Amino acid sequence: MELRNPAKENTLLMDFAARSIFPDATRDSLETTGDKGLVNGLVIEKQKGLIAKVFGHFRAGTEPSLSSDDADRMLYELEDLNRLRQLGIDTPEVVRVEAEFFVMKLMSHTKVNWKLLTKLLERLHGATAQSVVCSSPSRPAAFGFARDSFYGLRRITNGWSNDWWTFFIGTRFSPSIDMLERRLPDIALSGVDVSRSMAIVRFARWLADDVLLRSSPCHPWFPPPLSGSLLHGDVFANNVLHDGSRTMLIDPVCFYGDPLLDLVKYSNKRGDNEPAGLVYKFYYAFDLFAWTRNSMHLASVEIAMQKLVRYMASTRTAPPSCLGARHLVIVRRKGEAREKEMEGQTRSEVVLVCFGAFNPPHPNHLRLLDIARGALMLNDDDLPTLSVRGFYIPAPDAYLSSAAKDTSPSQRLPLDLRERLILQGQDRWDVCTYLSDHATTLTTLQIMMGGKIYLVAGSDTYQKALEPERLRIPASTNVILVERSSSDARINWEDVESTIRTRETKYQGAGSVLCVRQEETEVWSSTKIRKSPLLWSQFTAELARNEEKK
Repeated sequence: MELRNPAKENTLLMDFAARSIFPDATRDSLETTGDKGLVNGLVIEKQKGLIAKVFGHFRAGTEPSLSSDDADRMLYELEDLNRLRQLGIDTPEVVRVEAEFFVMKLMSHTKVNWKLLTKLLERLHGATAQSVVCSSPSRPAAFGFARDSFYGLRRITNGWSNDWWTFFIGTRFSPSIDMLERRLPDIALSGVDVSRSMAIVRFARWLADDVLLRSSPCHPWFPPPLSGSLLHGDVFANNVLHDGSRTMLIDPVCFYGDPLLDLVKYSNKRGDNEPAGLVYKFYYAFDLFAWTRNSMHLASVEIAMQKLVRYMASTRTAPPSCLGARHLVIVRRKGEAREKEMEGQTRSEVVLVCFGAFNPPHPNHLRLLDIARGALMLNDDDLPTLSVRGFYIPAPDAYLSSAAKDTSPSQRLPLDLRERLILQGQDRWDVCTYLSDHATTLTTLQIMMGGKIYLVAGSDTYQKALEPERLRIPASTNVILVERSSSDARINWEDVESTIRTRETKYQGAGSVLCVRQEETEVWSSTKIRKSPLLWSQFTAELARNEEKK
């Protein structure tokens, strides 16, 4: 039986070090660190200035047990250290190699000298893949590696590719997305918001598609490096040692790729003004969260996402004609027929967006975008050429527990269920993921879809929709107000007119506002359904029947 208690594993590692690695050392001179002996255990011998890296799992009363991956990790790390030394890169001297561990000379560690580190990386990046392998007589394979690598405990498949972005997305980014997606069902056990995690998975898949589309010859938004440079692969502070005069690198994960990938890893200031750098920063934050499932790391992913979206919006080119067909940030019905394109006519693109809790969705919710579309059609002079896409954007799960929503835990429908209910309730519009805030969500849709954005608001949210700072959305966002004529939450039209005049004065290029009244025969609201025992029991009974049919 494997031991999983960190304290016991630490003891096993210490016993093994005293018995087999440093038998002449006193216990007081030994110190363990790393993963407490589970894997990648580190033992420091302070008197002689040595450090041992131990691989494998410990079992009670035995030596560490190496899997085939453990053995490969140790072999590959030694190979990569030797590769760096051959290029004149300082690394700690390896003084002993055994089956389960190797020992290096320990270097005193002070604050990293960034200037020396930059020079070190320039030397490393000067080695290219073109001198290593040739995939065809016409052009050498530029990106990848001749064998697998290990990032932490994960085996990463490399191989060779002539296209950097195909290699990066296929071997680095997509496997991280897959890992987090597999963990979504269990992620709530870590105390992390599942709906926010689901949102960044969908965004990451959209981004992976978008990078590949825009790196094509037709849309050179992400120009690839001409040839792959040898990368360290994991240049963060703990893997850089400096003693005041010398800088050393440890724990390399070598392969050939874009040098910016290394530079972004060690310096937060690098890559902020180029799309590739922001993609790499998002990838590193996303990969760390996928591994740790820590809510603090989730917040870091969202910050990286916001920076990337803002930059893409400020410098974006027209989206490719196929954009929107592949992007999984949108929850879409498979095989659904879309409005037919009008042959021989240029269509004006319009995107309708409706935010809300939708807990649960009700008929008035599901009619909002139809009403808004009808109002646009009546108001538009180019009626035959107007192409309208529409998206409902349910709030994340955490929002339902806020004081403003006043819901009991049993009445907080999870995001994936609310999405399904919206899609089942109507057959024209899609559901889009809420991405950390309203502005990031709208901007991402703008990049994906192009065209004019119209924010659709009902009687209960019209004030927020008219004041951009309330939702932190671009002032240029157009608004369609839909008044529910029989609702208690009637629109105050004097307020609307006053707010519109203020918008036009306060904001440069403020979006237009279109108002429409919906005559209702029956008043619906999510609150009404939740507050009424009869309506709620009817709703849950219908929900149960639908789930059984699946």
